Amino acid sequence: MKQTTMHIAIPLETMTTTDKLRAIKEIWTDLVRKSEANESESIPSPSWHADILRDREQRIADGTSRFLDIAEAKQAVRGQIERVGGKERTPTWRSGTSLHPGLCWGK
Repeated sequence: MKQTTMHIAIPLETMTTTDKLRAIKEIWTDLVRKSEANESESIPSPSWHADILRDREQRIADGTSRFLDIAEAKQAVRGQIERVGGKERTPTWRSGTSLHPGLCWGK
């Protein structure tokens, strides 16, 4: 079956960062809702994702990485953001974000 591509004109140049993030959130929420409602609409993981997960599991097993609780993970991300772009780029953390407890970071 031939797959078609839909082209949508979105005025990205005139959208604020907040508007862009809201659009991304709405699209992601819709994808997840449809995926949960219909197994055939599941969101496929890219092939490289399994490799990354295996690598992270191995680093945990080797002791070269550890799991962080959500508070530690947020602080680590904030520290990285501040080092590369300043506090004005620090995201607002809310429930329902894509960051989950148990993120794996190298020591």
